[in-house]
This record gives sequence, structure tokens and C-alpha cells, in this order.
Amino acid sequence: MPEEAAAVATRRPAVSSEQVVRWAVRLLWVALPFTAGPSLAGALDAASRPVQLVASVGLWAGWAVGVAASAVALPAALTALRLLAPAAVAATAAGASSRRAVR
Repeated sequence: MPEEAAAVATRRPAVSSEQVVRWAVRLLWVALPFTAGPSLAGALDAASRPVQLVASVGLWAGWAVGVAASAVALPAALTALRLLAPAAVAATAAGASSRRAVR
């Protein structure tokens, strides 16, 4: 019986905090088009069609790189996320402020 108690005490938790953080980052990044998309689309409303197209392609490419980076546990992927995450926040803030200025 004491051996079983020692085995139970040394078991690792079913889900580590590292895994929770990884999945939270993945879910948040996948949700980004739904949360930041309307703000960015509103900011691009007044732009010409070629500008809208280039911006949309660039934003979707950045999002796809972020999805791939969040799925891979490599140092280069972490670096990509460290660059893309603040850029996403800045783009969303800029889109929200320019949208208010247009109205």
C-alpha cells in the first residue's frame, strides 16, 4: 500500500501548464480573423481595391504563418509568434482608430 501512495504522489498532472498555454495560443490565433477582422476590414473600406487586395493578402499570409508557428514547437516558430503577435495587436489598434476617424 505505501508503494501505491508513493506512485500516486509522483505522477505528473494529466495536463501541464505548458500544454495549456500552447493550446491557448493556438486557439487565440485561430480566432484572430473573427476578432480583429471586422476592425481591419473597416479600416480598409476607404482604400482603393488594389490596396485592399494587397493588405488582405498580407494579413492572411501573416495569419497563416502564425497558425503554422503555433503548431510547431521550434525556436524559429516562437520567434515568428513573438514578431507576429505584437504586429497583430498594433494592426488591430490602428484599424480601430482609423475606422473611428473615418466615421
